[in-house]
Order: sequence, then C-alpha cells, then structure tokens
Amino acid sequence: MYAYIKGKLTFKSPTQVYLECNGIGYLINISLQTYSEIEPLDDVKLYTQQIIREDAHTMYGFFSEDEKNMFNHLISVSGIGIKYSKAYAIIYEFNRVDKRNNF
Repeated sequence: MYAYIKGKLTFKSPTQVYLECNGIGYLINISLQTYSEIEPLDDVKLYTQQIIREDAHTMYGFFSEDEKNMFNHLISVSGIGIKYSKAYAIIYEFNRVDKRNNF
C-alpha cells in the first residue's frame, strides 16, 4: 500500500493521470476536484488508495488527504460504489472549502 506518490505528470485527463516516479509510470484514477487542482501543475504529490478486487487492481489519487479520507469512509459503506464515492468526495471537498471561505 502506498500513502502517496510524488512525481512528474506525463499525462492528464479529468479522470486519470500518469504519474512518473523513479522511472515507473503509475496510472492513477482521479476525481474532478483533484484534476482542477493539478491541471496547471507538472510535479505533484497525490495521496493514493489502492483497491484490489477479484478482477482488477486499481489506484485512486487525491490532491488532499481530506478527500482521500472521505472516499475511504464512503467505500466502506455497504451499497455505495466507487463511482458514487468519488462524486460525493468532490461535493464534500467543495462544501468544506465553501464553509471555510464563508461563501
């Protein structure tokens, strides 16, 4: 398990990035919130969560630890899938920033 990966972005899209660290390119799924934070950057640190299932090993990356923690809480709830968890984590992060800035 990796807590985070720090390196150079070699590919970016709103749903995935390739993050190169010491010559290894990691394919990491990301949320739109994370994409909006990393879009102008070349070097990043992503907090990661690896999900191992019967048919796939998938890595998810988050710009903030709070977003990663919310994602982990949500996927632990029975009946809530990964796609819903990614979407809800974005809403959570937006509301947290909204309250902090008093919008």
